[in-house]
Amino acid sequence: MSEHIAPHLRWHEEDRTKDGVLRHPADGEAWKSFNLLHPEFSADSRNVRLGPSSPGMDIDVYLQPLIEELQKLWNVGVRIYDASNKQNFQMRAQLMWTINDFPAYADLSGWPNRGEKKILSNGSSLETEQESAPHVQSGDDILGQLEGMVFGDESAGKKREKKRKKRRAAKDATENVIWKKKRKTKDDYAARKDLQEMNFRPQLHPFIGEDGQTYLPAACHTMSNEDKINFLKVIKNVRVPDGYASNVSRCARLKERTISGLKSHDNHVIMQVLLPIALRRSLPDNVVRPFVELSALFRDLCSTDLTQEDMDWLEGNVCATLCKMEQVLPPGFFNIMVHLVVHLVRECRLGGPVQYRWMYPAERSLGRFKSTVRNKAAPEGCIAEGYIATELVDQLDAQRREEMGDKLVMHCRGPKEIASRFNRYVVNGKMFRTVAHDVGKRTQNSGVCVPTVDGLTYYEKLTEIIEVEYYDRTKYVMFKCDWADTMRDRGYKVDEYGMELVSFNRLVHRGDLVADDPYVLTSQVDQVFYVGDERNPGWACVVRTKPRNVYDVG
Repeated sequence: MSEHIAPHLRWHEEDRTKDGVLRHPADGEAWKSFNLLHPEFSADSRNVRLGPSSPGMDIDVYLQPLIEELQKLWNVGVRIYDASNKQNFQMRAQLMWTINDFPAYADLSGWPNRGEKKILSNGSSLETEQESAPHVQSGDDILGQLEGMVFGDESAGKKREKKRKKRRAAKDATENVIWKKKRKTKDDYAARKDLQEMNFRPQLHPFIGEDGQTYLPAACHTMSNEDKINFLKVIKNVRVPDGYASNVSRCARLKERTISGLKSHDNHVIMQVLLPIALRRSLPDNVVRPFVELSALFRDLCSTDLTQEDMDWLEGNVCATLCKMEQVLPPGFFNIMVHLVVHLVRECRLGGPVQYRWMYPAERSLGRFKSTVRNKAAPEGCIAEGYIATELVDQLDAQRREEMGDKLVMHCRGPKEIASRFNRYVVNGKMFRTVAHDVGKRTQNSGVCVPTVDGLTYYEKLTEIIEVEYYDRTKYVMFKCDWADTMRDRGYKVDEYGMELVSFNRLVHRGDLVADDPYVLTSQVDQVFYVGDERNPGWACVVRTKPRNVYDVG
C-alpha cells in the first residue's frame, strides 16, 4: 500500500469532520452500529468496508466466489505493508451493502417484487389501511425471516432466466401496443371503476351518456392538449450545462404530446428540477403543489450533506406529501415504487448521503475503463494499463500542486499589460461559456450567480472571460457579466411555489463604464442555468448546479 493511499484509508477516522452533519457513510447509523458490534474490526481504521454493484442476471454465479473471498477477508484478512507508517498489518474487509436497482432486490432476498406475489394481502386490493406504522425491523429480524431459504440453485436459476426472457418479450410487446395507440395512462376505465366500487370521488365515476356511450369525467389532474404542448415546450427548449445531464430535450415529442426515451439520470433531472417548473401553469394549484414538494424532497435527499433536523423534517413531511397526492391522483398511480419514497429518508440515516450508494459514479468509472480498451482480445490488460496511467497522472498533478503551494507569490510589479480572452473556462469542475459562444449549442453554460455573506444572491449572464497574468506567472481569471436587477421586482421575484425567477430585460447597468464594475473573480462565482417558459415571457426560473464527483467532506 503506497504512502499516498494509506492516509485515505485512515481519513474517515482521523481527519473527518465530526459535527453531526451527514456527509460520509461513516456518519450513518449503520457504520456506527457496526463499530459498536465489532470493536476489534473498527480498532484499525485501515480495514476496508465494501459496497459493490450488482452484476445483474449473473447474481447466482457472482455471489458464490464473492462470499468465499469475503469470508477470508473477514475471518483472516490479508497481510499488507503500509508505506506511510513503514509497518505490516493484517487488513480485513466487510460488506456494508450492495448497490443494485429495485428488481435485483428479488434476486438477493428470494422474495419476488413483481407479478402475483409481489405483495402480501388478504385478497382485497381495495382494503383501507388504518393501523399505525409498522415496527422497523432490525437486521436480526430480517435474517430470521430468511432462515431455511436456499440460494444459488442452478436449475432454479435457469428457470428464472427463461421467465425473465418471457417477461421482457411480453413487456416489449405491451409497450409497442401502448405506443401505437398513443395511450399510456393509469387513469383509465378500470381505475374509474375501482373508484366507483370504493364509493370514492363520485364526481369521477364513469357514466352513460344520452347516446348510450360510456364517458369518463375530466379529473383535476387531466391536461388539455394545449397544456400538454406548453408543458412539453419547457422540456423541449431547456438547455443545461455540460456534464449536468444528457440532452433531455430530445425526449419531448410535441407532435405526439408524449415523453419517451428517458434514461435513468434523465428521470432524476426531470423529477428534481424540470417537473415543477413545467407544471406550474399547466394544472391547478392543489395538483401542482404536491409535486413541487415531492421534487424538493428528492433534491434534499440527493444533497451532499444532511443534518439530523433536515432528516426529521423530511421524514415528517414525506407521508403528508404522498397523502396530498392521493387526494388528486388515481389509486393505480400508487404502486410499490411510489411507496418506497417513504423509506428513503431512513435509508439516508443508515447509509449516509446517497452519492456514495447509487450507481452513477460506478457506471461513469466503468465507462472510463471501457474506453481504455484498444485490444478486444485482452480487455482486462488494457483496463489495467489505463488505470495505472490514470493513477500516475493524478500523482504527478498532486506533486505539482504541492510544489506550487510552497511558492511565495509576489505582486510587486503588478500584472502584465497584455491580457488573454477566452470563450470558455473550467472553474472547480464546471464549464463556463460566454453568451455568444452558447449560441447554437445544445447546452447552456453562461449562467452565473454570486452569493454574498449577507444572504443576497446576484444572477448574471457571462459575456467575457479575461485572464490576467502577473510577472511571477500567477494568473487570475475574471468574468464580465450582464447583471440582472435583483434588488427590484422588475428583475427578480419568487413565485407562489418558492421558485426564483429573474428577468434580463432590465439590467443594473451595461458594464460600459469603469464605475459599473461588471467584473467578478472566478473564486466568487457559482454556476446556474435558466429555464424559460413561453407562458411567462421575459422571465426564467433559476436552477443551481453542482459538479459531478465533488463531495462536501467538511
